[in-house]
This record gives sequence, C-alpha cells and structure tokens, in this order.
Amino acid sequence: MADEVKDGPSVNVPDASAGIAAPMRPPVPIRRPIVPAAVPQQIETQVRHGADFDSGSFDPAQLDDSALAAEITMLAEGYNVAPTMPLLSLLVSASTALGSQVQVRIGAVWHEPPILWGMIVAPPGSRKSAMVALPKSLLGAVAAAEQEEWRLRHEIAARERRQLELEWAVHDAERRKAIRDHLDDPAPPARRPDAVVVPIRPGIVVEDSSIEEMTERAAGSPRGILALSDEASAMLARGRSTRALMLQATSAGSLRVGRISRESRQLGVFAISVLSATQPDRVGAFLGGEDDGLAGRFLWVWVGEALPPRIAMSQLALDGMLDMMARLREMGRVNSMTAIPVSADGIQLLQQAMQRWHGEANRHGGLVRSWFEKAPGHAGRLALVLEAMLAARSSGELPDGISASRIGVAIALIDRVFAPAMMTVAGHVGQGRRERMSQALVDHLVSNELDAFRLRDLRREHAGRFGDARLLQEAIRELEADGTLVRADRQPGARGRRPGDYVVDRSLLGTAQRG
Repeated sequence: MADEVKDGPSVNVPDASAGIAAPMRPPVPIRRPIVPAAVPQQIETQVRHGADFDSGSFDPAQLDDSALAAEITMLAEGYNVAPTMPLLSLLVSASTALGSQVQVRIGAVWHEPPILWGMIVAPPGSRKSAMVALPKSLLGAVAAAEQEEWRLRHEIAARERRQLELEWAVHDAERRKAIRDHLDDPAPPARRPDAVVVPIRPGIVVEDSSIEEMTERAAGSPRGILALSDEASAMLARGRSTRALMLQATSAGSLRVGRISRESRQLGVFAISVLSATQPDRVGAFLGGEDDGLAGRFLWVWVGEALPPRIAMSQLALDGMLDMMARLREMGRVNSMTAIPVSADGIQLLQQAMQRWHGEANRHGGLVRSWFEKAPGHAGRLALVLEAMLAARSSGELPDGISASRIGVAIALIDRVFAPAMMTVAGHVGQGRRERMSQALVDHLVSNELDAFRLRDLRREHAGRFGDARLLQEAIRELEADGTLVRADRQPGARGRRPGDYVVDRSLLGTAQRG
C-alpha cells in the first residue's frame, strides 16, 4: 500500500552493488542495438551516439500502454511532428496534474516527486511552440475547475472578513462610548479580521517566466505548477538568483522568497515543472559556461530536421487525455505527502541500470556526467507518472506500488530517447559553429544515403539548416581537403555560374562522421 510520510522527503541513493548489465555503447556513430538486462525483453533498448540520433526512431508501441501509444501517435500525426515531442509534452502535463504530494519511494529512504523538466531542441519550423502550448489545452479544464473552487472560497472568506470588520467597527464605537460614560469596556469580538485567511489565486500553468509571478502562483497551488516558455533562454538565462531558485524547484522542498514589490512568501512546497524549447544554436545561451546542474535536470528531446510541411484535415480527439488529467488531479488530492513504493523486481531493474549509467557518467564527464548521475531519479519519476497514468484510466485511484514493467519502460525511454538527446546537446555545446555545420552536413549525407548532391539545391531545400553560406562553404572545403567530397561540375571551357555539383565518397564518409 502507498505509505504516508509526515516529514519531508529525504534523498539517499542506494548502494549500486548489483551485477553490471551490458554497458551502453561508446560514442561512435556505428549503429549497435543493446538490450540491457535492466529492461524487459519486449522493450528493445538501442543507444546511439548523439550525432547519429534520430528522434523519429522512437516507436510509441514500446511504451507497453496501448492507450498512451495511440494518443502520442494521434498527436504526432495531427501536429506533423516527431513522436518524442508529444511524448514529452504528455509526460510533463501528467506529472503536473498528479502534483508533488504523491511521490515515488525507491528502497527505504529515497523519495522522488513527480516533477519533470522537459526541453525540446529542434530547428525552426518543427512546431516547437505548438508542443510547448499543448499542456495549456490538456490542463485547461482542471485549471478552470480549481479557479471556480478558489472563487467560491474567496467569496466566503471575503464575506467573513467584512463581517468581522463591521463587528470591530461596532465594538470600537461602543468602547468610545463606554470611555465617555465611564463604563466598563465591552467584550471584543472573538476574532480579528486579519485572522481570516483569504485563499491565493491558483494557477497550474504559468507563462510569465518572472520568479515573482511563479512564486505567486506556487503559493496558490502548493501541489506544483507548470512553467511554459517557447524559448528557453527567456526563462533560464536570467540572473543568478532567479536561476538558483529555479534549480531548487525540482525537489519540492520548502522555501521562503523575499520580494521587494510584493510581500514575502513562505512556501511549504516549492514545486515547478518546466516545458520549454529552443533551437540548436541557442542551447549554449542558457546553459552557460559552467555546469550548475541545469542541464542534468532536463529530459531532452533532440529533433534533427523538421518534417515536410503537411496540413492536418482531421480533428484531434482530446477527450480521453482531458479525462485522464482530471483523474490524475483528483488522485493527487492527499492530505500529506504519500509515497508509492517500487516493487522488488523494479528495484532490481533500476539497480542494474544505475550501474550502467554510472559507468557512462565516468566515461564521458562534463554535462553528460551530470545528466547520467541524475538518470536514476529521472527513471523513478517517469515510472511514477507512467504508473499513475495507467491507474487514472482504470481504477482512478492511486496505485499501491510501481511495477517492474513501468520501471522497465522508464529505463528504456532514458536509454533510447533522453540519453542520446543529452549526448547530442553536450556535443553540440562543445563544438564551434563551423564544426557544427560540418557535422550537420555529414549527418545529412549519411541519413539520406547520398552519393552526390547539388549545393544550390541543398541550400534551397534546407535553408534553415544550411542557410549560412560562409560556414557551409568552409565545411565543404574541409571535406574536399580529406577527399570525402569531389567537385564534379568543373568542366573545361564551361561558362556561367556553376551549380555546385559534388560527388560523395561514401567509403570516407564514416571516417568524417567519427572525426
């Protein structure tokens, strides 16, 4: 049964002493499927180097949840996006609906709240803004119901306060008369007007990225809020104090926020989920030069290229998702922090995965190390959200425990989707602009299996990716120097502008990609 914990959650990662599963593959672009012992056999886990990662390879059927898979497929087709984008949006929305008072207990003393930070990195035209805005539609009915509940409680409190103010005004008048007539002071009212607690307006979804507004909404929604921003640097590239407060919001701890323009707030629970997006060239703008743990807190989704534009002609059926969010919100209405334990088989799976992730952290270092060290916590939070989504569709009550199958799905998502994307982000941040252009060109030639291409057509058809003519020419000259590309349109005696035909030596292309 779910445990009720009166005191706050404590975090203590258990000793990773179980057997080591098959290690994740080294960062080279050779496709090599790996099925670790920590993942159920029906979920094939394949981790590839970030530069070779394609978010379109994710199959929603691997979630082992037919209803969730159908919803993700519908959203992906309706919005014309890679399925990992609606997957992340749905997971973050569900975690916000459940709220931070329901937590997962891993082992004896390790607790994790269902607070998820999601980041979509994709080129222009990838429908990033639509995916960031999706939670507003999914949580809109829940937010409206809580606003109406707040309005009724606010009216009751306001009437009670006005009544007490009137009683005290009468008492003051009677007291002045008693003093004038040399009589005993009348008995005061039992309560003062300021003893009436007027509820703060709740707000589940917040788009104002200022810490003042998020603090105000968090005070009215103690189970947590969701901060949305379709450009990550607008939210996370602020001053150090704001960034430090945001970094504390993933643990659902208590916090006192002193403010100049408004009264200070003492928050018993400060919990903020985040869903945002950015373009590849802007990732480094908000991560900064030093690792402060920000990158490790995100579940990353990397989309290499936008899908060809297409207009959807059928309506999206969101009724099932709206009903699930409402049930999740009701399931999260608990009087105190409730911990749901992971099953013994699930702990064994997670223990084995922790061994692999710890090895990856030591192997890579930097941002990748920080992320892999936080991966076990991500897995626990994901498993809790996935289990709660299943329960919301069936019984509508909190599950008694987190099953091994949900732990396995969470591990597979990290191995197949979020970890490769994080490795891509880390590699991208560490590269210069020219190196990124060269890598993008090589990836394009490899993924499309091109033996030849015309530069003029390449720039016209992929202007968003290869729009910088100077950087593209430098990348081509570099590949010409090592023989990977050979100019094919330099005919003797030819006149006019050459279109830029190139022949690709595919035998050297793999070397160029690894380099």
